[in-house]
Amino acid sequence: MSNLIFFFQEALIGIRRSALMSFISIATISLSLIVFGIFLLFTINIHNISNILQSKLEIRVYLDSAATKKEVKQVNKALETNPDIVKIAFISKKEAWQMLKTKLSHINIVKWVDKNPLPNSFNVHVGPNANVQDVAKKLELIPGVSDTFFLGDIATKINGTIRVLKIFGIVLVSLLTFATLLTIINTIHLTVIARNKEITIMQLVGATDSFIKWPFLIEGFIFGVLGSITSVLILKQVVFFLGKKLMENHPFFPFVYQGQMVSLMIWSIVALGAIMGVFGALLSVSRSIKSNL
Repeated sequence: MSNLIFFFQEALIGIRRSALMSFISIATISLSLIVFGIFLLFTINIHNISNILQSKLEIRVYLDSAATKKEVKQVNKALETNPDIVKIAFISKKEAWQMLKTKLSHINIVKWVDKNPLPNSFNVHVGPNANVQDVAKKLELIPGVSDTFFLGDIATKINGTIRVLKIFGIVLVSLLTFATLLTIINTIHLTVIARNKEITIMQLVGATDSFIKWPFLIEGFIFGVLGSITSVLILKQVVFFLGKKLMENHPFFPFVYQGQMVSLMIWSIVALGAIMGVFGALLSVSRSIKSNL
């Protein structure tokens, strides 16, 4: 504990001595994490849109009008065992008729049709990797099923769009993470280079590598935390302002700018800043120690 306090004090002294370089490091880390946060938010919204599109990948499975309760259960079991199906909802002919009357209340459909013509049915949602057309054809072969309905080519295009969006989001965040890491490492390395004489003197008096590294690791941690907190404070204000304006002008656009996912993103940025600060300092000071040997 006494060593840790000593290292922490040395880190603060080092930051104070190189105040300008410390400020530049924190500012650079903040800017890097702001850019990273914007793209991360963009990726979150891509996944949100993907999930909404995926919810549209549904097939309506119509049952024979003469299907018994036993046959309905058999169809339900066949749907549940299908690996391409992720969600099943049974809609009775009575429920379907009530929904249709509500939807067409403006034309008073009961006046023209006095008897319920609708069959029992299932609403089936398929997974993102499934081919909707192939699944629909298989479902038509189930005993007790009279017909299936889906959006055809539209559903297939939605499925393809979901895959592209998710892959794009993962690649984007991966590239930005790597770019942010390189930026932070190079920034902290400049701070270490500016104090290369100090490292050399410590080596000459017999200081161990770990003794030399610890103050720099703590500095990197402080830089990372301060930079990430600054970036988060700026991001929260900017994102909330833009999100509110966007929702006011486009209320039906599914833009995510607050909630659990955004909170998780904020904490991820803080953790990322701290980890990258320490990692960047470790690589930089290790490189300087080796070059002085």
